Amino acid sequence: AACGSQARTLSRLRGHGPWALGDAPISGGRTGYAFYRGGMAATPDGAAKYRQLPDSADVELSIGGDTFLLRTEGIVGCYQVHVARQRDKHAMKMWVPMRHVSMEYTGWRDSGGCKL
Repeated sequence: AACGSQARTLSRLRGHGPWALGDAPISGGRTGYAFYRGGMAATPDGAAKYRQLPDSADVELSIGGDTFLLRTEGIVGCYQVHVARQRDKHAMKMWVPMRHVSMEYTGWRDSGGCKL
C-alpha cells in the first residue's frame, strides 16, 4: 500500500478532477480524466487502469495500448501533474481546469498553496 511521500502523486490524482491532458480543451486538449480507488480510471477514450510504481511516488496510467508516466516532482500547487507518454517520451501536463478569482485578467490557473 502507498504511504507517506510515496503516495504524493496518487493523493493528488484521486478525489480531484476532472483532469485535462495536454493543452487547454479550447486549444485541442482533452478533459474528462478521473481516478478512482482500486486502480481504475475514466478517460475520454473509455476505462483505463493505473498503478503506483514500486518504491516511487510515480504513477503509471494505461489507456488502450498507450502507457503514461505521471509524476508530481517539481510541481508547485495541487492541480498539475507531469506526464510522459512512454512510447515516444512525449511530455505533457495533466491539470484540473479551474477559474482564478481574477479570471478576466489571468484566465485558467493552477491553485497554489497545496499542503498534501
